[in-house]
Amino acid sequence: MRGKPGGLLPEEAESGVRMNPRAKPASGGTTGWFAWGGALIALAGHLELIRRFGTVLPYRDPWQIIGWDLLGPWVDGTLSPAAFWVPVNDHWPVLTRLLEFGLILLNGQWNNLVEVVINAALLVFGLGLFLKTALTEVRAGARFGLALLAGFIFALPITWENTLWGIQSLPYWQILLTLVYFHALVHVRRFDRWWWTALVAGGLVLLSQRSAMIAQVAALPLLGWRIVCRDGDRRALVAAGVVAVLLLAAFGLFFPALEATAVLRADSWPIAIEVGLRQLAWPTGHPAWAFVIWGPWGLLAVEAAWRRRWDAGVAILLVTGLWVGGQAAAIAYGRGVTAIGYVSRYGDLLALGVVVNAACWVRVWQAHADWRRWRPGLLLLGLLMTVVLAKGLWWETMHSHTYYKLSRRSAENAANLQRVEDYVATRDPAVLSLERGGALLFSYPPMVQALLDREGFRALLPPETGVPEARPDHGRLGFLPKVLLAWPTGFAVAGLLALGVGLVKGRARSVPDEPPRETRGPGWSAGGAAWAAAGAAVVVSGLVFCWPAPFHFNTSHRLSAALADGGASATLIDDLNFALVSEHVADPSAMPGAVLALPESWRGLAYGTFMDGYATRGIFASRPFVIEADWLAVLFTGYPCAAGNALRWKLDPPDGGESVWLAYQGSNPVVEWASWSENVAAYRGWQASLYLYDGRDDPEGWLGVMPPAMTDRSTWSEDLLARLRIEQAGASHRTLAVLATMLWLLALGFGVRAVGLARRSPGPAACP
Repeated sequence: MRGKPGGLLPEEAESGVRMNPRAKPASGGTTGWFAWGGALIALAGHLELIRRFGTVLPYRDPWQIIGWDLLGPWVDGTLSPAAFWVPVNDHWPVLTRLLEFGLILLNGQWNNLVEVVINAALLVFGLGLFLKTALTEVRAGARFGLALLAGFIFALPITWENTLWGIQSLPYWQILLTLVYFHALVHVRRFDRWWWTALVAGGLVLLSQRSAMIAQVAALPLLGWRIVCRDGDRRALVAAGVVAVLLLAAFGLFFPALEATAVLRADSWPIAIEVGLRQLAWPTGHPAWAFVIWGPWGLLAVEAAWRRRWDAGVAILLVTGLWVGGQAAAIAYGRGVTAIGYVSRYGDLLALGVVVNAACWVRVWQAHADWRRWRPGLLLLGLLMTVVLAKGLWWETMHSHTYYKLSRRSAENAANLQRVEDYVATRDPAVLSLERGGALLFSYPPMVQALLDREGFRALLPPETGVPEARPDHGRLGFLPKVLLAWPTGFAVAGLLALGVGLVKGRARSVPDEPPRETRGPGWSAGGAAWAAAGAAVVVSGLVFCWPAPFHFNTSHRLSAALADGGASATLIDDLNFALVSEHVADPSAMPGAVLALPESWRGLAYGTFMDGYATRGIFASRPFVIEADWLAVLFTGYPCAAGNALRWKLDPPDGGESVWLAYQGSNPVVEWASWSENVAAYRGWQASLYLYDGRDDPEGWLGVMPPAMTDRSTWSEDLLARLRIEQAGASHRTLAVLATMLWLLALGFGVRAVGLARRSPGPAACP
């Protein structure tokens, strides 16, 4: 017998999800102890990192987003509300601007430490709210372990940029409001307080980062499932879905286009797949681990769909996992120009995915308490996840980009404070530029200079800058970092005590060892497993075909094929025979492969000047060839525009007249690769030679080129570079091929078992 509202039993109406009316409450009143205990441990880690490496002086982007856009006009008396809505790159950081400007008004000073401790509170509140829902229907011991794991991961310094930069309330606003949005949608029963909370949080989150719109994308499947299953008042759920669609439409109409960072987009499907899988594999270094780390989420999604019974914990895990996966896809698309390494600014989003999958593993393990044949496989998956994650977290914390940057952070903080003091005292622009050495306060020093020239702006700076106009204390809110940063250990102890209290209380009222039969639903059949494995195999196999020559996996063969494909639309000058035209100390025969570019597998395709360490200095010229096309194009690497270096074409007329020189002028790709094309239609019939100038013996004293080409296609070099970049995704290519093979074999095995079971089963009973 069903009851109101929306066809739910009273017990279901209270939870907002389809629940078993006879099941005991799994968490009782203890979930909050675990949730906020884990959040306090995460807060302790953030405060300790700030205490060690934080600085009162804002660093990098705040000088534009806050200093130039808000504080400069404010001290001049020209600030308008429109300034808070000015887009930055692809983002609309309205909430961040409002928060930071409000803190400056309250504090009377622009203090980065005040901002970052508030940012930490935003993150841990979102984490605690997520854990409070995710840990429902989980036994006390597992709740303890999951909360401790979440607190530990978020306490690590891997996401140091978000922790130490005040401007990085951007991702924290996004995480907090998204988790509030999901929490509200999971608990919506009708047009109640949760419905209105979802409306507000879902709208505000769009004023953080561009990828915030993924929250609505992830919420729609949850709402659709609840509508189909009559899991709540359909009118309220449909209205929430309509609001989500309208917010997405408004986002598409009014948000800034992806133009400022267009050069960072993935230029092929293989690169997007590679970068996306590497994000899902965080914190490990190989895309194959993405399928191990995210295996539990996939199992729980299949389990929930098969049984058609979700509690609040399962719902929040599934929708949050879908959202984190969407973030990985957004990174793959918007930042896929390179497939190497991680960016710490995305670490908090990706860390949430690790916590989600750990909780998913626990839920699947509990669901199969009486299915002994599944537990060995689940145990193996859990052990593999543990080993892989432990190794990855150790490496990313103690080595890699985090260790390198933090080991220099304190010295750079002191140097930047000295920069400001020296400039105010001398008004010498050189102290704000790279000529001073170290890291820059901001990538465009004249902007910093213009701000520091304003007396009203200088009065907002902290006293550590030595600026005469600065107030001697840290403002009205200066007590916040002073108090909080003195007790990171105390917060960690408080978190552990909260976990202990939750464990003791939870033991007395934990979930039964065997959930009631109604919550489990029917088990998977061999036939169903066969169809599921076959469907997954089809999808993965399709991804393999995103690669040119999908069945060739040898890197050298594929690179050669890529160059051959490029040569099909151009005349490739692959016998350059570079000759020395100035004195130096190295052997010109060492030029092939003499570069430090990445990936290393490309080095054999290049000619370079990295010979005899950095001591090589000289000018190298290729053999001349006759220009027979409209464009000369070349891929290059290194430091062609460092002082003393150069990359040039020399064009000689056939009558022996004056030569014409064409020089590359742009940024240095360093260890990456870039393309250079020159229109030489007016010089057909002339002779061309490529010149490499290496005039330095320091780490910037090298450059290199791949064989250039004559072509009638202006985009030839960009197209070849995109084709070569695909070969950086070789790890994903091989991973997907192996996974597709395993899935096809699994589907075959389950299919054979299903046929065998069908033959052994008795026929239908005869009619009486």
